[in-house]
Amino acid sequence: MEKFNLDKTEIKGERLSIFRLFLGGMVLLIAYILSGCSVYTALPVTLQELKHYVVEQEESYPQPLRPVVQAAVCSLRQLEFKVKRIEISDNQAYIAAFWGETRVRLEFIAVTPTLTRIESRMFKESAWRDFASEKELFSSVRRALDGESGELCRWQRAVRGMVPLFYHPESGASIVAYLAPGFSISVSEAKSLPPRWAAISLELGGFAYLDKNCYSLKPVVMKSQTTEQPS
Repeated sequence: MEKFNLDKTEIKGERLSIFRLFLGGMVLLIAYILSGCSVYTALPVTLQELKHYVVEQEESYPQPLRPVVQAAVCSLRQLEFKVKRIEISDNQAYIAAFWGETRVRLEFIAVTPTLTRIESRMFKESAWRDFASEKELFSSVRRALDGESGELCRWQRAVRGMVPLFYHPESGASIVAYLAPGFSISVSEAKSLPPRWAAISLELGGFAYLDKNCYSLKPVVMKSQTTEQPS
């Protein structure tokens, strides 16, 4: 299998330690208190919010995995994020999206059949955690699950235009992932596959299959390396 980058831009800041985040949060909180300016209002302003900013980056919902994933995708669309990758298995899922300088990676775990936990990694290009957007996203997911989003949260509309990947290399197989066109992917060189299909590496592990009768793979040269993209 030949390996390619999923995206040119990696989510920065994930290697920041809890201690560094805590120090950064305290410095910004003090700056907010001393300045009295509104420029810092997107940052934590109470001890409880500061604790959430430093320690807690997750939320749990009393719903099965798939509805929570669908609500998260619809909520990201509502907040004008561009969703670039969705993966769903039996007990976990993955979403990657971006908006401006903010990058988000959501990981979903089915704690029980009726309880799903979302772990959020949302950072700006500056490597600071985007606390305000993350907080609004969690709230939006809850509203969607409570039925408050109405017509907005429609799954088929949310994934329209994305490239579907299938569980098996055959027509009619279950869709287990969606990719936004234009992002690089990892393609297996499995020789046992029929020419119609390509095996795509998943972030959750394993492969899903692209129907090349519907979507082509085009080599693109980037930084002296050849990558392949769905188009």
